[in-house]
Amino acid sequence: MAIFKKPAIKEQNRKKREIPQGLFQKCPGCSEVVPEIELAQNQRVCPRCDYHFAQSARERLENLLDSETFVEMDADLKSVDILRFQGMVSYKDRLKKYQESTGLLDAVISGYGILDGYKVAIAVMDFGFLAGDDGIGRRRKNYAHDRIWNC
Repeated sequence: MAIFKKPAIKEQNRKKREIPQGLFQKCPGCSEVVPEIELAQNQRVCPRCDYHFAQSARERLENLLDSETFVEMDADLKSVDILRFQGMVSYKDRLKKYQESTGLLDAVISGYGILDGYKVAIAVMDFGFLAGDDGIGRRRKNYAHDRIWNC
């Protein structure tokens, strides 16, 4: 039996400060908190450890091509469920969810633009869209690029 009792430690009711979403990101490489503005200026690379954050296809195009030179081709092509795939969630429902969340119709944005003064045809996959879905839309876009490139 103890002679002395430990005093109960009272938790202080400190309010957590609300930080608006999207202002900072924690770097998985070095665990530092990096301001979003700093990431954007550094092409989504951590300035402390050189960890590369994921970029959307549109961000990648903006960083690669000369400004205001990209012209999208086949923007209306989209993936369809030809095989009528059924899983935990149907492929059609998954496509709809990703189309709404990314604002894209397909995993690939393709077109042409100017890169350091050279005309280029380019296709960029957005891995936020079903991890770079290999749908029919992507294949048709690549076929269209091959036709233009070989002309």
